[in-house]
Amino acid sequence: MAPLDEAGFDRLLRNFEGSSDHLEMGDAYGTEVEHPHMAKWAAQKPDDLS
Repeated sequence: MAPLDEAGFDRLLRNFEGSSDHLEMGDAYGTEVEHPHMAKWAAQKPDDLS
């Protein structure tokens, strides 16, 4: 696939019809740092955002 120049990218976005999704993935899940946070989430307890 050839790289797009700015004009080609603009044409691509202007002619886009449909939907798009966004997916983010982490390097690891269930790490020691996450366990307490996941336990609170599973117990439906609010996050401590302070």
